Amino acid sequence: MRLSTRDYFEMQVPLRGHADCAASTVVDFRKEVAAKLGAQRVWTESDSEFEVRTSCYELPSGALWYIQNCAPLTLECGDAPLVRVQIQWAGAGVTTINSQPVNISAAQACISPAQATLEFGAGFRHIGWHVRTDVLIRKLVALTGAPVTRPLTFEPVFRRGTAESGAFLTILDSILANIDYARCGAPFLFIAELEHALMVSLLQTCRHSLSTLLDSKVPAAGPWQVRQVEEYIATHWKHAV
Repeated sequence: MRLSTRDYFEMQVPLRGHADCAASTVVDFRKEVAAKLGAQRVWTESDSEFEVRTSCYELPSGALWYIQNCAPLTLECGDAPLVRVQIQWAGAGVTTINSQPVNISAAQACISPAQATLEFGAGFRHIGWHVRTDVLIRKLVALTGAPVTRPLTFEPVFRRGTAESGAFLTILDSILANIDYARCGAPFLFIAELEHALMVSLLQTCRHSLSTLLDSKVPAAGPWQVRQVEEYIATHWKHAV
């Protein structure tokens, strides 16, 4: 069933105040939003029932997307310096990474590099978090104090229903709530802090190629680091933040 614009905004969906695109044909979708999602090719099995609506909120180090589609839709995405986390809201989808398909459902989310094939089933609704890889690596270096000499790649399956995934989703829910219910726009610094927390949760919760750095004992701060913090506090303690 095709949703009207009014129906869409009256639904309790995330990012509803940040509508980005409403496409009724695959041609319109290609023009309006495919490039923003990094899609090099887009196709559908039923253009006559085609309806896609998207919302987008730019974060300091990435973006949050809400996407819902009526007809099945497939996107072939190219390489880019980002990590993509897809979380099901309703329906089901599949993301294929290096020939490995990963189901996206109420039971599990998917973490993928930019280059992947995204299949959205009929009636699929989901949240997509795109975060820059270089920012995640800098965050990892800050957490561990260790240099990173290898690429950062995540295990693609992210099980839902665990305490760890629950903690991650709680932070995400907080970001979405602050975006949707802030009267005059979400406070930038607050959203930035929540995004940092979401990145730390992703790095701590999900297994990846650099997880051993986090498994190791994190070194204590050196005297020079403590002195630098003390000097900063002494200089800026009167300033508003």
